Amino acid sequence: MSTPTIGRFVTMRAQPGKGGELADVLSKVAAVLEGAPGCQMYVICRDKDDADVVRVIEMWTDQESVNAALAAVTPEREFTVEDVLGKLTGRPEVVEFTPLSGPGMPS
Repeated sequence: MSTPTIGRFVTMRAQPGKGGELADVLSKVAAVLEGAPGCQMYVICRDKDDADVVRVIEMWTDQESVNAALAAVTPEREFTVEDVLGKLTGRPEVVEFTPLSGPGMPS
């Protein structure tokens, strides 16, 4: 398995009371990405103190893999990128990082 070179923490704020719906759609995205080339991690997290805040932790081997995965998110998959964006109060906050080492890191 290739070592990831792209990492992201993405924080999304759902419209009031829509955090569960947002998490459900993102879980469908995660299911599509399971086994996708270059996707090393795509974990959906719900904020402990605010149910309308959902975070994604993701790691990828390269940008080409990210682009290919986005192309796979189509209406035929029962959801679209707009299904995610339509549940948000604003733009997602994205923090990019370079994965280095630690438990759970692919080698």
